[in-house]
Amino acid sequence: QYKRIREGIITCILATDMTRHSEVLNKFKSIVPVFDFSSREHKDLLMMVLIKVSDISNEARPMEVAEPWLDCLLQEFFNQSDVEKLEGLPVSPFMDRDKVTKPSS
Repeated sequence: QYKRIREGIITCILATDMTRHSEVLNKFKSIVPVFDFSSREHKDLLMMVLIKVSDISNEARPMEVAEPWLDCLLQEFFNQSDVEKLEGLPVSPFMDRDKVTKPSS
């Protein structure tokens, strides 16, 4: 049971990767008409979509709630890209403080 829970957590975390956004949504859309709660695959996709919705829900919040969270997120991204630059690693464009502005994010 521990293994299954761990797999579920990892699956959900990986679902927040925006490079997989379309893939996850398209898979989910394809099963919605025939969703089966006894199917592990269907339940996993539902978990992934619920996590994705939670992950990107900040944009639907009032500005006074959303903006402080955006500031924290941008700082996290910028810190990561700074380290990646120092290490000579590729930097995601949406994390690069030299390319991202708050209004564009």
